[in-house]
This record gives sequence, C-alpha cells and structure tokens, in this order.
Amino acid sequence: MAYSDWVQIFTLTAYLILFFGRTIGLRRQGTKVLVIGSGKQGFPALLEKSMIAFLGLALGMHVQIRNEEVFLLDQYGEPYRRYRSQVNQYI
Repeated sequence: MAYSDWVQIFTLTAYLILFFGRTIGLRRQGTKVLVIGSGKQGFPALLEKSMIAFLGLALGMHVQIRNEEVFLLDQYGEPYRRYRSQVNQYI
C-alpha cells in the first residue's frame, strides 16, 4: 500500500473514533446527538460543527487522492506504475 492509502485509512479511523466517542459522550450528558445545531451552546455546539467540517475534509481528501490516481493511471499507464513502484520502495 502506498503512503496516501495509509493516510486515508488513518484519517477515516481517527474520524470514526472521534465521531463515536463524541456521540457517546454527548448522549451520556443528555444532549440530542444527531440533531445539528438544535439548542446546543458552548463546547457541544463547537464539537458538532467541527465534526461536520472534519467529515467534509476527510471525504474530500479521499475523493481527490483517488481521482488523481485514476487520472495518472489513465494518462500514463505503465510508466506511472513503474514510477509508483519505485517511489513505494522508499516509503
């Protein structure tokens, strides 16, 4: 696996851990968890908004990296595969 694959796996895992941890923590405090911005103030409101932003960032990064990989493979084919295998030796 390439370095970018590990970055994607790590960001997705980090997001899921943060999302479920936040969800469980807020639910124990009695906060409605999956209702965006309804009556939350202070730290719970900040957590809600930051999770939405982080989800967008993680999904956007995943889509961008995959699109670039597909484009390079379509555009250059075998030379790109050789280059990628050489780069992966040093990662």
